[in-house]
Amino acid sequence: MASFFTMGQEYQALQATDLRSTAEGRGFAVEVLDAGDNAVLQIQQLFHFIHAPEGERPLAFVVQTRVPDGLERVARNAAAAGIGWMLLNRTAPYLDSLRQEHPRQAMQEGIGGAGLELKVVPAEWTEASGEKAVAGWLRLKTSERFEPALVGCQNDALALGALVSVKQLAATIVVASCGGPAVGLLDRALGTGEPPPPVLVIPPRSFPPVEELVPRSG
Repeated sequence: MASFFTMGQEYQALQATDLRSTAEGRGFAVEVLDAGDNAVLQIQQLFHFIHAPEGERPLAFVVQTRVPDGLERVARNAAAAGIGWMLLNRTAPYLDSLRQEHPRQAMQEGIGGAGLELKVVPAEWTEASGEKAVAGWLRLKTSERFEPALVGCQNDALALGALVSVKQLAATIVVASCGGPAVGLLDRALGTGEPPPPVLVIPPRSFPPVEELVPRSG
């Protein structure tokens, strides 16, 4: 069972398509839930299946949450009901304890990097939101002491908006879908009986490649 906070956003739709295709290729039946950009509805949809009769519950939830806390209460109820829990593009403090309490149910997947100083700016997946978010950050005094080498965005709309506020980018960063890899982790865990790694890091791709980038003059 996959839950996305809105299928009206292109990156979420891409992840859903990738997840469904990978699941079908591995012999899984998958249902995709669309929360319509409504955090309360997403919670209600998940609890509907948690409270279903045991034989009608899904094997696992693969969730892109609307709220930043990762839906801890829902996750703990899912694990207690014997349903696996996997987060996409997010980590949450409760996951370590959940894995210890329910080692076969708790799984998480995230995206990250190493050796980079990151500044995270929240936005709402649209071009206008990307422009507003980056422009707001650039107005902060702290931004004067930080010169970014690149701006990475989760989808094309955000990148176009950010480009309005930041005219010169060193590179374009593409973040791949996590849907397919999530299904792959679940399939391997079922086949081997071993829990998956607590975090899977999916490296983003740089265009041009990182090794071809050079420091900007001035």
